[in-house]
Amino acid sequence: MTDQELLDCYAGFLPFLSKVMGEGVEIALHDARRMQQSLIAIENSLSGRKVGDPITDLALNFYERFNKTDKPFILDYIGRDHNNIFLDSTYFIRNDAGEIIGFLCINKDMKAQKKLEQALNSLLTAFNLKQPELSLYEESLKSQVDRLLVERVDQAVQKYQKGKEQLDTSDKVAILKELKEAGLLDMKNAVNEVAELLHVSPPTVYRYLKQC
Repeated sequence: MTDQELLDCYAGFLPFLSKVMGEGVEIALHDARRMQQSLIAIENSLSGRKVGDPITDLALNFYERFNKTDKPFILDYIGRDHNNIFLDSTYFIRNDAGEIIGFLCINKDMKAQKKLEQALNSLLTAFNLKQPELSLYEESLKSQVDRLLVERVDQAVQKYQKGKEQLDTSDKVAILKELKEAGLLDMKNAVNEVAELLHVSPPTVYRYLKQC
């Protein structure tokens, strides 16, 4: 396949990418062999560029830095035009010799994201919902029952000198027996809480309890 045929294949793919990604994403295809008129196809021209426009300074820098390497792409860098900010990514199109012959550029318009961010910040500020950077106090909203189960399970696990993930079935059965004899499993939601603490499912806890 010639270099031109390869670029033509990518050009034919742009309308599909445009439909998949939506109108907030600009998709541009550049021919690196003619930098002064590099833009050979574009969908959703949010930046106002058109076919025949030159390569950007950054894309030219990419060519000079990465043409002799095997780097496949650059992700998530900031792009700007007169009014908008974009989150850009560039895929390097290479021929059989490994040379960069083109750039497939995906430019996401950040305008909607910025408006959403501003609206959210206004909402959080209006209702004083912003989390303070530093708080002198911290409150646990777990119930006394939850805290008691956590403490008793931790105490039981410490006897085995290994983490909860390393406990085998017999270890877990023994811990459940201890909790059962202490009457702790009779409390509301105790089985679900203990199941989470021991990294098993509630049905598994009930199955283990039959062995106690």
